[in-house]
Amino acid sequence: MAVLQTMRQFWAPKQPKAYRVGATLQKVMRNLGDMQFDQQSLSHVRFASKDGTFSGELKEKIEPLLFAHTVVSEFSFSVSDRPVAPFRIDIRHGGAIKRTGLVYTVKGGNTPVTASLIRKMQVSDKVQTALMPLDFKHCQLMGDASGIRLVIEHFGGSEVVATFPAVRRYIRITPAQINCMRDASQALQKLLAAD
Repeated sequence: MAVLQTMRQFWAPKQPKAYRVGATLQKVMRNLGDMQFDQQSLSHVRFASKDGTFSGELKEKIEPLLFAHTVVSEFSFSVSDRPVAPFRIDIRHGGAIKRTGLVYTVKGGNTPVTASLIRKMQVSDKVQTALMPLDFKHCQLMGDASGIRLVIEHFGGSEVVATFPAVRRYIRITPAQINCMRDASQALQKLLAAD
């Protein structure tokens, strides 16, 4: 029994040694500029524009690699407070070399409601215009009893940290990309409010 417990401890996920909790988050907060921040923990913050038209949450996520790790920023925007049956729609760019459109894939909760939502997003010029130039690694629309939220894991606002050789590189998130996220969350709020 002790051997099994030792094996579990050995193989359990560990934070990389060079990981500095909250360091990347502080850099992203500087990139977000003139926002009001409410720090929830060292790796989680809520933010809102001073006029109250744009708000969301930001979390650090660690992705371990061999002799390195990346710290990525996960943005989450509430686009509807209405409770819904659980679902998840993955959104990605279509096209191998050049972006040709958006592809929506239902990963959970395939219902007539999700099919209707996808149709609405496909015909909404505002949603398409906001999401097409956005440089995301993962983008999901997720719904549950607390409402619907847009979750974006952006390429910007991430940091690559190598321990051998010792290298640390931050990829900033540009104001244009922040505006695209703002436009996408607002377009989805309007689309869902029209129901």
